[in-house]
Parts: sequence; C-alpha cells; structure tokens
Amino acid sequence: MIIVKIRGGLGNQLFQYATGLSLASKKNVPLKLDLFGIEKNPVRDFLLNYFNIPYVKATQEEIEKVALSRAKTFDEKMEVVIRGRLPYYLHRVVNEKFNDFDQKLFFAPKDCYLSGYWQSEKYFVMIRDILLQQITLKNPISSNLEKTIQEIKTSNSISLHIRRGDLITDPQTNKDFGVLPLEYYQKAMSLLNSQVSVPHYFIFSDDLDWAKDNLKIPVSATFVEHSSIDNEEIICMKECHHHIIANSSFSWWGAWLGTSSDQINIAPKNWFANPKINPLRICPETWLRI
Repeated sequence: MIIVKIRGGLGNQLFQYATGLSLASKKNVPLKLDLFGIEKNPVRDFLLNYFNIPYVKATQEEIEKVALSRAKTFDEKMEVVIRGRLPYYLHRVVNEKFNDFDQKLFFAPKDCYLSGYWQSEKYFVMIRDILLQQITLKNPISSNLEKTIQEIKTSNSISLHIRRGDLITDPQTNKDFGVLPLEYYQKAMSLLNSQVSVPHYFIFSDDLDWAKDNLKIPVSATFVEHSSIDNEEIICMKECHHHIIANSSFSWWGAWLGTSSDQINIAPKNWFANPKINPLRICPETWLRI
C-alpha cells in the first residue's frame, strides 16, 4: 500500500496525489491518502474531493502499519498522526529530496509513506491520460464560469495568473517566493502577442483589483470573476490555449492540464526569490522560462 501525505493548497495536493497514484500504479498496490493533517489545518481545505478522483482515506491503523512501526509508544504514534509529524526514526517513510526530481522514488518499497511536495511531472507524466480523466469537476460548473469557458474555447485564449495573496500577507512565503515583477508579465505577453493571432487574455488572480489597476494589456482581456472554489478556476485555466503562469503550483496545473496541440506555456525562470534554491525540473522541458 502507498500512503501519501496531503498538504498545502490545490496545486500541491494535485502534485502529491498524482505522484502517489503513479507509484501505486507502478507497484500494483492500492493508494490511500493521509488527510489527518489537512483536516485539522485552520487555513487549508482538502480540495481533491471536488474532482472525479477516486481517493480513499488512510486510517490511523494503516498509517501505523506502513510508516509508524518504529515509534516507541502508542501515544507517540498518535501524536505523529494527529499533528502530521513524521520523526526521523520512522522507516518506510520516503521523504522528498528538496527541490529536485529524484528517480529513486520509483525504487521505494511497495508499502511506503510519501512525505513531500513532488513538484515535477517526471513523477507522473506516464499516467497523464488517467489524470486528465480524473481531474474534472464532479458537479456542473457555475453558469457564469460556463459562459467564460465558452469564450475561452472560441478565442485564441491565453490564461495569465497573478499570485499575490499569501505572498503579500505571509512574510515567510514572501521571503521564499517573492512577488513576480510586472516586467515578467509584460515580457511574456509581448512574446505571445508576436506569435498568437488576435490573442485574448483571461486574467486569474487572488487580487483582481490589483491586476486591473496595474496590468497593462494592449489587446482584448477578461478578468475572470465569480469562481467560488479553486477547482473551478483551474478548470477554466486549462481550457485556455496558451498560458502565462506565476511561481505557483496552482497555475502550473492550469497549464499542465491544457490539451491544445500548439500551446505555448511560459513560466518564470526563478521560481523562488533565492535563485540558488530554484527547482531545476519543476516545469516541463517544452515550457518557456523567462
């Protein structure tokens, strides 16, 4: 059995699920999700349940059996499960190698616990078709966004994502990631405007007011509103023909799920504020980095 710890926002949850499913498929064993940590997180919600993802929640007993067999006492085991902690002495726990793809994951035992973010398509590109089928909405999208999707499908649409939110309000996140400069978006738009005939931009952001005030777009543009959950927004993103993403796992998935045969995806060269820790393989090789 493969158990994967689910944490973070929707983009991170998708990376974790996709990697777990890929490894479970390779090992021909069941996949289960450790949701104990995120269910107790006051600022994050489990969001994969809005998709057609056939997930199964791991029980405390299953987590103990797979990952906690070396914990010293029952109370210690329960504290690990409840608080989402995994001390160093637990075996069969596969911790992510920070900031880089690690092919050793594929040689993990068939019964193991995955703890990490796993931000590379190399972990799961081999099951892309399955993921495209599963990462679809269970319920009909809201009527306003359905109209937006029709506009996206009938134009030379380009999704553009501006991430602010936690980058502004959380000092540590701001220190780690930094806010992309407007120059990044202007350069990306200039590049796409030269290659896409009659482009139409669809702007996604957690701070649309800021985007409206600061983003200068010389062609047609729609600022996408009315999305009640992140899952709907990511589905709108993926329908666009081309993508300009932020340093965000959320818009990464919006671009990766896209199926346009000629799509151009643009991502920031520096994912983190500190270029020395930038992940080498977070973006597919076909994407442009500027």
